[in-house]
Amino acid sequence: GKLIDGASIFRASKGLQVEHILDRHLHVQAIRTFVSSDLDGFLFINMLPGFIHRPEKYLHGLAETVQKHGMVSKYLVIDIAHSELSYEPRHLKAILDYCKSQGYSTALDDITSYSILRELLSFMTPDFLKIDIKLAQQAENPVKLQ
Repeated sequence: GKLIDGASIFRASKGLQVEHILDRHLHVQAIRTFVSSDLDGFLFINMLPGFIHRPEKYLHGLAETVQKHGMVSKYLVIDIAHSELSYEPRHLKAILDYCKSQGYSTALDDITSYSILRELLSFMTPDFLKIDIKLAQQAENPVKLQ
């Protein structure tokens, strides 16, 4: 009968080594809710790449859910959280490349510095970049990144 916050649930799932089960469940629920709500636009779902060893295997369930609920793949955005951006960049690229090959859009979330952004963009091309508000507020002059 007690309300448990999301952070506590994630900590517990990590401690029990079942975070992949929780992750998958939340993805299914998000897609189901998005499609049944008849919303337009993109659905951003957070992805934790740390436990995705083989994207084609782990993300197969995601593809089944998208197909089952009739969602258009390009409107599903695989959103890599800032805490995961430093996780083995080549592995991260492989995950994003796989997602793009399946027609999903991709996003890098909470970019906290221009140097991190430059490094990430040197070897991957996400569809969306989500800049941390503090970094955006610090920018006195707009910077064009090539």
